[in-house]
Amino acid sequence: MSKKNIAWCAGLFEGEGCVYVHYRERGYQRAYAVINMTDEDVIKDFHKTIGIGHIWGPYGDYRKKKDGGPRLPQWRWYSTGEKALKFIDLIYPYMGKRRKKKMDEIRKEMEKYALQKYKSKKVSLG
Repeated sequence: MSKKNIAWCAGLFEGEGCVYVHYRERGYQRAYAVINMTDEDVIKDFHKTIGIGHIWGPYGDYRKKKDGGPRLPQWRWYSTGEKALKFIDLIYPYMGKRRKKKMDEIRKEMEKYALQKYKSKKVSLG
């Protein structure tokens, strides 16, 4: 993938995306990278360019807005787990300070989780 394409994806993610850790029962957690928007063509171009993740949609609240107009359907690109972390590594150099800080937090949280998970496993040597 060209630097130009990575930069385009990073710019879109900087403006429209988010990263977070989803915590579940029994201490399980997973990294997420997500973009939500109403522009199906842009989401599809992003997905095709970045080459990972999934698209979900259309979805949303189809009740009328306060002004009586219709709400637009939403589209979501998302990546989870190791692929989300690889995506973060790919676009990290192009991110602003605020996004880099959040990405650093996600990386540290997932490294801490992996270490705890590894330590909790019993190892049999034969």
